[in-house]
Amino acid sequence: MARSRVSPGLVSVVLVAAVYALATTVQAQTVLLKATGNVKSVPLVFAASAAVTLAFSVPAMLVANAEGALAVFAASYVVAAFVAARRARKVLPA
Repeated sequence: MARSRVSPGLVSVVLVAAVYALATTVQAQTVLLKATGNVKSVPLVFAASAAVTLAFSVPAMLVANAEGALAVFAASYVVAAFVAARRARKVLPA
């Protein structure tokens, strides 16, 4: 059996760093939405993230352990970032 060149701990560290960076991006976008007075869009941003996490985290954990769950968290923040960016484009002048 061939040995993997990538350390299992390295994958977790990279995923945690990605989740942290994406969460910071989403927070900055929701602050922008709040500052422009579009407070009603903020729960929608986090609801989209929660829906992705709810639907896919347990199956991902069954398939890929903790790394799968971290990947789902990263994907959920990507979805939240897209939702927040679309909401911000509607509010901000072009």
